[in-house]
Amino acid sequence: MKKYIPFFLIFCFYFLVNLSVIAQTASIPHSLDEAISLFNAGNHSEAKTLLRQNLEYDPEDSDSRSVLGKMNYHLGEWQSAIDIWSEGLNGKPSDYVFHMNIGNVFYEKAEQNAPSIYLTTYSEEDIKEKPTLYEQDFLENTSTSFLKYWQKGINAYQAAYEIYPYEEYVLERLVDLYEMNREFDNSFLYYKQLAELYPENSYYLTNAAIYQAKIKTSSQKEQDSLESLVIERLNYSLEVDAHNPDTYRELARILANRESSEKEKQEENEDNSQEKITDEITPSLEITQKANFYASIPKYARFEFSNEKALLLDRLLTKSYSQKKNWSMLIDSLTNSISEKDFITQNLLITVLAADASDSELLRTFNNYYSLARERKNIINSLASTNNGQWLLVQLLGETKEINLTREVTTTLVRKKSPNMHDVLIGLLEYDYLPESMDIAKNLSKLNDERSRTALIKELYLPLPKTSEKWKNKTYYALQVRQMRAIIALSSLEKDEEIKNELLKGLERQEVRLFCAVALYSQTRDTDYLKLAKKYKPKKVPFPELGQFLKQFNNSKANSLGDKLIKG
Repeated sequence: MKKYIPFFLIFCFYFLVNLSVIAQTASIPHSLDEAISLFNAGNHSEAKTLLRQNLEYDPEDSDSRSVLGKMNYHLGEWQSAIDIWSEGLNGKPSDYVFHMNIGNVFYEKAEQNAPSIYLTTYSEEDIKEKPTLYEQDFLENTSTSFLKYWQKGINAYQAAYEIYPYEEYVLERLVDLYEMNREFDNSFLYYKQLAELYPENSYYLTNAAIYQAKIKTSSQKEQDSLESLVIERLNYSLEVDAHNPDTYRELARILANRESSEKEKQEENEDNSQEKITDEITPSLEITQKANFYASIPKYARFEFSNEKALLLDRLLTKSYSQKKNWSMLIDSLTNSISEKDFITQNLLITVLAADASDSELLRTFNNYYSLARERKNIINSLASTNNGQWLLVQLLGETKEINLTREVTTTLVRKKSPNMHDVLIGLLEYDYLPESMDIAKNLSKLNDERSRTALIKELYLPLPKTSEKWKNKTYYALQVRQMRAIIALSSLEKDEEIKNELLKGLERQEVRLFCAVALYSQTRDTDYLKLAKKYKPKKVPFPELGQFLKQFNNSKANSLGDKLIKG
């Protein structure tokens, strides 16, 4: 996977909230904090005026110039931003930042004007399989605007590179720009520099090989020589990191091409059997499987090999139902022996957990006919017994949305009162509309503190899409279900007056009044709220979870409304 640094990170105005750390010239009329505060308050013109006054007083005030340019760019005045930065270029080392900022603008402009065929006509696989056809269409759709912005971006980044040739970001941007114009030989040169600067970075090592492989050669002999160099680079990258899926994929691609060529030769000569051909294809298929396996595992969980633990990965890749007993025994021995400082075993177990949960079909390609049902619980419980293990589980929740895993991990960590669970649960509630959201919301309410209450209250005010046929809109209904789950979780906080007041306010808003009425009934047992809920219930729209929630109360009216909510 290509490593992109999002463009907005460079120009993002989160830094405008607080720039007190920036060195400021004591003699300038206005502080940067003053200008930034005005800008954040919407007084853009006044904020820029203060910074211009600073520059009139001291034209070499690089801090004011840098922020003023970013303010202009943030407002869409990109040419003004470039002019401001360009005026500050005076041959000093500090010019590096201005060149980089200018390059960022032209990089974005080049992206916006890139050949449309590049983004719409061919998939990534098509580009690999039909490079000649794609190259022709690319050239035909290349506009003069794209080439103008592209060249100016190259010039700006190279100017920054000449001042400071060791900055990763600029080197990566030069790689990306050259790739944007299909100049892979230049992309390779800058990746080669990155690999030399950071020889322990498998990403740079592998991508240097990938881009080297894209270089066009004029003869088969040159191609074979180039291919040998690429394989050598990839093998070295595997020595640095044996878990990089991109390295395995590139190796698999090269071997597949070799096997295809060999197959053609064999068919021409008709000297070898089909059985031999099949045997020769096997290695690249195994490498592809290994790439998919490693891609499924979060990077933080990819354990370091040791002689005694390498067996576990081998079994994970080759296990079958007949091996289940031995497999379970191995997992049990690891979970029973885990200790607070045994990070190797902890990383090993989180790797197994992540691989098993990432894709239920993935491990079937390795003759896996069962899941780690019982073992999974043991792994989660053993990891939750250590501080580092809890941290690994928290990280895993951010990597996977697998329903059962999410439920089991969140329940275990809440029971253990693990640190950072607020952020984890709030994040899952924010992005996850899956069935386990009800459990996530309930776990938030179990924490019963201000942060979790605030997170649940915010769900009452969740903005919904404006649509004429809202109940037929899947997004609208999914968001409503999410609100319903959060509001039901709020109802468990019975003695919280703030919650009750928020629920009463919710009765005035059409989107949440049904849920608030049910929540208020659960808090007070006042059947008047059931009458309101019945009145607010939309026609032919089911809320089965809400119905089941009502049916737990020993009340005929609650049961009746619950049945209607289940049926819709």
